[in-house]
Amino acid sequence: MPEPSTTPLQAALVAERAALLAYVDRRLPASIRGAVDPADVVQDVCCDALRREAQFRPADDPTGRRWLFTIARRRMIRLAERARVARLRTESGLAPGTAGDPLVGMLEQLAVYERTPSQSAASHEQMAALQRALRRLTDDHAAVIRLRYVDRLPAVAAAAVTKRSPAAVDKLLQRALAALRAELRSPIAAHG
Repeated sequence: MPEPSTTPLQAALVAERAALLAYVDRRLPASIRGAVDPADVVQDVCCDALRREAQFRPADDPTGRRWLFTIARRRMIRLAERARVARLRTESGLAPGTAGDPLVGMLEQLAVYERTPSQSAASHEQMAALQRALRRLTDDHAAVIRLRYVDRLPAVAAAAVTKRSPAAVDKLLQRALAALRAELRSPIAAHG
């Protein structure tokens, strides 16, 4: 069986990976350095570049370096901005869907529960109510919650699966969590 041919973008990604990693490592904002690994940023850049392969113009930049570095710079800016917004939300008490949120805790328990069902009756009832509430959500809302909290996919991967931008996934997730909270408060969720 013949090996698949390498595209110009794939060749550029291989050739520029070390330089890209060094660039990200030097320029990663201090505000996110502890939470974000430069190698993860480079992986995100590679995925983003492959999704946008039609925009790659090797005739304009034979190595693709400028294009890839621009994607990396924009990615770091977005990550720093998200961290800033999350910090502001947390400081103001407006951080739905973040660590410490009781609903997120329940969703994390659901991920564990679905893999290894609990023997606890109380936990079983709580998880059953959560599963019923998830079934009543729209398909998009249920899918984004499952991708992020049950399957534990990073935002970029959830965006790729849903064919949406990470920002659109974040907005959809916030609406989905609000809808799930409303479903859990309804009498139907409690009794099936």
